[in-house]
Amino acid sequence: MSIRLQPGETKQIDVALTPISPWMLPTGHISPDPNWYYPQNAYDGNLDTHAYYIYATAPGDYTPFIEFLCGEAKNITGFKVYLGRQPLSVDQNIPQGVDIDITSDGNTWIDAVDLTITGGQWVELYLPSPVLAVKARLRILNVLATSCHMTIKEFMFGVA
Repeated sequence: MSIRLQPGETKQIDVALTPISPWMLPTGHISPDPNWYYPQNAYDGNLDTHAYYIYATAPGDYTPFIEFLCGEAKNITGFKVYLGRQPLSVDQNIPQGVDIDITSDGNTWIDAVDLTITGGQWVELYLPSPVLAVKARLRILNVLATSCHMTIKEFMFGVA
């Protein structure tokens, strides 16, 4: 929006600012599939560690979901993720699909995010409005032409 004022003219403008979400690490996890290795590393605050799915994910396939807990119900405004792939010696700046769902009752899941991001860096994903939730679940889509092992270096909740 632009406003053009004439010399000596004043106008009052009401502006609504969107606050930057404070980020919160999960309080724990649930791994319905036992083949997520070191899932606690996905929320330890350390980019030198990671959780990874032990089996190579084929092109066009998703990893199984891994669930991240936020303790008591919180108003979730988004997510901050850092994804990668194995081996860590290869280029991490690859496209990866990410699917994140949230639940307020622990049973009924609502699709929150489903898009392609670039791995190997922090990515902030914001919801249109805060949602009261007790946990989120994440899975990664392999959008590459070859199979690879998917990793989660870090996952955080944005809270209001």
